[in-house]
Amino acid sequence: MIGLGVEILYHQSFKMEMEMTLDPLILVFLAAICAAGLYNQVQVQLSDHGVFGWKYTLTRSYEVKDAAIGIKSLEVTCPDGEVILRPSTNGELRVQSRVALKSNREEDLPDTLLKLIREGERLRVTCEESSWNEIRDRRQTTTSIELPPGIPIRVENRSGKLSGQGFDNPLVVDKEFGEVELSNLGGTLTIRSRSGKINVREIRGDTIIRLTNGEVKVEQVSGLQVALESGDISIIEGTGLIDARNQSGTITVDNPQGLNGDCRLHTETGSIELTARRLDNCHLTASTGTGQVVVPSYLEKPEFRTSTGAGQMVEANLGRGERTIDLFAREGSVTVR
Repeated sequence: MIGLGVEILYHQSFKMEMEMTLDPLILVFLAAICAAGLYNQVQVQLSDHGVFGWKYTLTRSYEVKDAAIGIKSLEVTCPDGEVILRPSTNGELRVQSRVALKSNREEDLPDTLLKLIREGERLRVTCEESSWNEIRDRRQTTTSIELPPGIPIRVENRSGKLSGQGFDNPLVVDKEFGEVELSNLGGTLTIRSRSGKINVREIRGDTIIRLTNGEVKVEQVSGLQVALESGDISIIEGTGLIDARNQSGTITVDNPQGLNGDCRLHTETGSIELTARRLDNCHLTASTGTGQVVVPSYLEKPEFRTSTGAGQMVEANLGRGERTIDLFAREGSVTVR
């Protein structure tokens, strides 16, 4: 049931030796792995890099058979490093962690372990770290996760890049720093982060993004809510609801095929640009606190210009007025094309 391989290639005084040792604690750990149905493969390579020190490459692979049976939610915690999400090829969960470390001391080898804990209908995957504070800038971690279909997943990743594509699982991402890049997702998506760049496209479920500082680029989403304190927001070909707000920075929406849902764009300090096919069947309000409101000729009518002072406003009821388009920049301009 278990396939375990431990291979240590150790270079010392130009002599190659092969060693394999197991102490009682490791035996206890292996027994726990057997009970959980995990596969563990560990490979360590040491090669001489001169004044730059040794380079250690450690790979650990864990695989759980039939983990999706009875599971209704999945939680993954990876403190740092890159996280890659992809659909499972056989309907089962597979988690693999790879660590590369540069060091002059063999005892600096990372002791990161992937732990899988089942709590009723929830499965938790944790990538733990210890004794890493002094060597954090000399190591790289990549964790790949193959997702069983349909199970909601929450990923917590303090720093590093998170990427994924091609799965339909509802996804929640909690980060502190780093880039998020996701595409071709069929489920709902929620991203919460303090700082970084977020780039998502082809999301068929509702998308919610909460970011403190950084940049948000969204393309081909169905139902969108974005809240950003500082940074720019770019939206291309959004359908359904578009709700984007920031404290400082520009907000641009480029929908050449037009809008088919409510659109609310608010910024405190910055500009707003909306490009869309001729607006119809909506109630439009475009206003500023201190800047200009620029609209196409079919909206440039005296009855629509309700305010022309320092704070300008254009308000128009077009067609049946079924959709709401609300554009507001307190300190900046609003442009409708």
